Amino acid sequence: MIVGFIVGFFLAVLFIHSSMPERDDFVPYYRYGQHVGTHDHVNENTSIAEKLYSEVRILCWIMTSPANHQKKARHVKRTWGKRCNKLIFMSSAKDEELDAVALPISEGDDNLWGKTEEAFKYVSDHRMNYANWFLTAQNDTYMIVKNLR
Repeated sequence: MIVGFIVGFFLAVLFIHSSMPERDDFVPYYRYGQHVGTHDHVNENTSIAEKLYSEVRILCWIMTSPANHQKKARHVKRTWGKRCNKLIFMSSAKDEELDAVALPISEGDDNLWGKTEEAFKYVSDHRMNYANWFLTAQNDTYMIVKNLR
């Protein structure tokens, strides 16, 4: 059994190193159809992250409320939300800065499931072809999106 684990470990290491692209296999970083370019970090190798960004599309929808648009949701948009291929905020009120979708349900603890159900319907009806994977999170969540890919 121990020999099996050792052989499996070395095969996994071999597979990982053989599948890593070289720096010459650079894929430009695109977001929402616009070329964003690369970071200004001199020694940073972002080629794998950029390749995965274009191959593994993640739609992130963030559950929020009008009271938290400015307090919490905007920080998601400015930080980890940028790494999603598509970012949508679900709220009971429209917000131009966030590009929040106004769901036809009122806020409150009694309506949490109804709000989630409406968000599922919206994504299913309007954004199903935007992504391979769908992530839902609250406005006080922090994600490392590249680890999801």
